[in-house]
Amino acid sequence: MSASHQFPTRSVHLAQHPARLPSANISDDADHASISTSAIQRLSTLSIDDLTDDAIWRDTCALTGTLRTFYSSSRVRKVWEKLSAKHKPTNFARILGSSHVTRLGPHGCWVEAMFTFDIQEPRPARCSGIIGLVPSSSGFQSNEWKIWMLSTILEQPEGFRNVDELEPQPSDTKAASVHAGHREKYDCVVVGGGIAGLCMAARLQALGLSYLLIEKQATIGENWRRNRYDSLKLHTSKSYNQMPYEPRTFREQDPYHLGTADLADGFERFVDTFGINLMLSTELTSGSWDSDTKCWSLKMMSNGSNFKTTASHCVLAVGNQGVKPNMPSYPGRDLFQGEIIHGMDWRNADRWKGKGLKGICVGSANTAHGVIADMARAGFQSITMIQRSRTFLLPTSTFSALVDPLYNYETPLPLSDRMLLGYPLPVQRLMAKAGIKMCADASSEYFDRMEAQGWDVERDGDLWGMMYDREGGHFLDLGSAELVADGTVTVKSTLPVGYTSKGLKMSDGCHIDGDVIVFATGYTGNLKDTARRVFGDTIGNSLEEFWQCDEEGESRGAWKYTGHPALWYTGHGFAHARYYSRFVAMHIKADVDGKPFETYTETPSV
Repeated sequence: MSASHQFPTRSVHLAQHPARLPSANISDDADHASISTSAIQRLSTLSIDDLTDDAIWRDTCALTGTLRTFYSSSRVRKVWEKLSAKHKPTNFARILGSSHVTRLGPHGCWVEAMFTFDIQEPRPARCSGIIGLVPSSSGFQSNEWKIWMLSTILEQPEGFRNVDELEPQPSDTKAASVHAGHREKYDCVVVGGGIAGLCMAARLQALGLSYLLIEKQATIGENWRRNRYDSLKLHTSKSYNQMPYEPRTFREQDPYHLGTADLADGFERFVDTFGINLMLSTELTSGSWDSDTKCWSLKMMSNGSNFKTTASHCVLAVGNQGVKPNMPSYPGRDLFQGEIIHGMDWRNADRWKGKGLKGICVGSANTAHGVIADMARAGFQSITMIQRSRTFLLPTSTFSALVDPLYNYETPLPLSDRMLLGYPLPVQRLMAKAGIKMCADASSEYFDRMEAQGWDVERDGDLWGMMYDREGGHFLDLGSAELVADGTVTVKSTLPVGYTSKGLKMSDGCHIDGDVIVFATGYTGNLKDTARRVFGDTIGNSLEEFWQCDEEGESRGAWKYTGHPALWYTGHGFAHARYYSRFVAMHIKADVDGKPFETYTETPSV
């Protein structure tokens, strides 16, 4: 990456990027296999006539060495031509059985297929791709279809082990899988033993790299066991949230929605199964970079003792949220005679069970619904939810309808991840919106009941936009929406303006009584703050932010150049951490081998 690249980059909402879902008129008997085969073969001599005017191409490390997305036929053709001359892609072939006509109701229709190809220079590698095709205005013959969407993905550099395969450790060695000491030098140190850190460590191990994974808690998964509210369940399915590699970490007998104990047990099982090199009760306290030796000097504290180690690379997998609770401040705090809790500190409502108390929850997203469900189980006399803004509500049935066909125990995880995350992010967003819209249209009564109780419902919201732009603010319903729909929970959509002795005063002049007020109002702080604290202002200030999207519609900082050649970010959701960690691991492997990926940084004019 060019040293002149300045960070942080400008954040651009995902919805602002130029992308569309084509609504072509394609018959059910269209010969999609021949159509896609012809188009894939033309990639070796791609011309501007092969592309729609608004074509979009995403490359994931195959030709650009990083994550890039290009828009318009002119720009796609220019970049493809230049990078093809450099990398010499060849052997384009459709993957048998992958072609089909994609239909998203009235929202989109195209022919799609997956393919493979090879690059020859400067490092030979096997790659894959996804192609989306629409008929040209001139006809429907196989050579009259144009590319509107293209995705290319690095799979297997020559000389690398397979990053998607990792053998379980023999049973007689599993007990020794947790690290008891440390070496003087590693290829990589991974900081944070949650989902992102575990995936990252396993990918490094699959490539034969030396690494150390450190976790500040005393046991793996302790953050889930002790630092989350007791009734928390993942709002997405266990198949979607699997760890990489076989056997699957979360078993068929585990619940569809994993609880905190299920997650912690699964993490321990993963460490044990694959012999992850993990050091517990260990925290990275500071680090410095030696530009001459190209090595990190890292200071750690483990069980009260300090030690040092060095590493060629460092990956931060410590999360981007939960740094500090975001607690709104209202006048009259000293007047209130009850208890005030932030959602970060909420565990359960057991100590108030049967006392007939009145509860108030400020917020209406996922955590808030966990809180009101706990209050209802504890028999609170009244429960009021303060909805500060319109909330996107996603029923479990919608998630299952859209995601279960991709993530299940029959489909290999690497294939599932490419089918969900391989597309350009703006296209992923539009496909998710279209699917959610179709499901919402078929479930109007579900939303009608919520609205009848005063809940401001967004029925077909922008899930991908919320994930990338806001990192939350939505609600995936595991059943607590019924508490609103049946009137058990009262909804108030005006905002608090101050405390009273018995509760909150609202902007419309009314008062809400409450003995317990929970603020499910999110967090402040980000991963860059952590990097600055550990590595100092000189390095920290030069780094990219973590998350949201850049001007190309790629995530900022995550899984690519951060502003420092040997410091990486990983994190976000389970599927993202699992899939994108493979590319970070390959980057580190290439650098350790002395032949780092060459990164394409240009953006040709249209």
